[in-house]
Amino acid sequence: MTFEQESVWLAERLSGESSRYLECWAYRLHGAVDADAVQWALNRIVDRHECLRSRLTMLDERLVQVVEPVHTTTLEHLDLGENGLDEELHRLAERPLDLNVSPLRAALVHLSPTESVLLVQIHHAVVDRWSLDILDEEFSRLYSARVTGRPQELTPVSPQMGEYALAQRAAGLDSAAVDYWRDRLHDIPVPLSPLADRPPPAAPSSRSGVHSFTIAPELGRQVHGLARTARTTAFTVFTATLAALSCGYLGTDETVIGTPVSRRADGDLDGTIGCLTDFVPLRCPVPARQEFAGLVAETRTTVLGAMTHGSLSYAEIMARTGVRRRLRSAPLCPTVLGLDDDRVGRLDLPEVSAERIEVHSRGKGALQLDLAVDKDGYDAVLTYDRDRYDPPTVRRMAEDLCAVLGTAVAHPDWETAEILSSNGVS
Repeated sequence: MTFEQESVWLAERLSGESSRYLECWAYRLHGAVDADAVQWALNRIVDRHECLRSRLTMLDERLVQVVEPVHTTTLEHLDLGENGLDEELHRLAERPLDLNVSPLRAALVHLSPTESVLLVQIHHAVVDRWSLDILDEEFSRLYSARVTGRPQELTPVSPQMGEYALAQRAAGLDSAAVDYWRDRLHDIPVPLSPLADRPPPAAPSSRSGVHSFTIAPELGRQVHGLARTARTTAFTVFTATLAALSCGYLGTDETVIGTPVSRRADGDLDGTIGCLTDFVPLRCPVPARQEFAGLVAETRTTVLGAMTHGSLSYAEIMARTGVRRRLRSAPLCPTVLGLDDDRVGRLDLPEVSAERIEVHSRGKGALQLDLAVDKDGYDAVLTYDRDRYDPPTVRRMAEDLCAVLGTAVAHPDWETAEILSSNGVS
């Protein structure tokens, strides 16, 4: 396995929650869909990308991926009216996948002769968000080829994930990254989930909730303005804001926020479907008497340090810093932040129009905030653990986040404590 696959495999077993590590690629299809062409296109994609027909398992006390030479993806057909569609999609998205058997499952939900939903559930151990763009392109071309009878030549996939894993293992660990994370995390306290309604249960239920909201274009422009002034990114401003809000709720002066980091930087892996994203912990100090501009500058240093030393997998960070031993079952990153600034999501199919559907699976932490650029503003989704949080609490957090962000970008010279208290957070 790659280090990233190993991280997901271990995290799933430590948490005991298989549905937390699933991704969904889903589209509503308007028009008469050729179900045989859907099946054929999916099988060709699985043939092309070895990881989609691999079993991830323990063999001779080693974690390995076993590539199956032949694999036929069974397309499940379901008949359903509009009533109950959301519930059915959520049910499909929450079904666990056994990595010892297959990392992928597909269903075509028929709503009428000209309306359907295609949902492909894929384990995060073999896919990341970038991979969904690859699925968009390859499915569009292959489905079109099957329906029209005009062949499509696709570039051979190289490297495959097995080849990448071998190269990664041969390169070994970055000793500078190990030293960085040991220094950064050696004395970390047990991170807490902000504003949780309940402590973690002894037996998690895998129930998740979703709260969607927007960050208005005017506020988005202010975020970008502050980021330019601070010579940093909008992501850093959002991280500083979320860290300040978390500390305000908890009454602490630091917090840990997890965030994805990509392994596709050199471009060689642009056409490879696989788990090429891992998580890094951002340990964020939030002094109450520090101006917000200063907090952004300090957060910028934190983010740059983490990204510079992000070659070390999350599993290795946990193991080689002693964090796993010290925290025991407590998560290092109960809060996760992701920002997607370039994914459009689009299928181009003959005689069929496609509308991407967000079917939210479980977050990677007790709270996960995902931001997607929408012109000058952002679409925001808070995914939360319903064992820990009630919907009114999460709605309040979303409102507080927007309010604190608005005050912070308008008055970056204000101290963090003043920004929080002016918005009723203390």
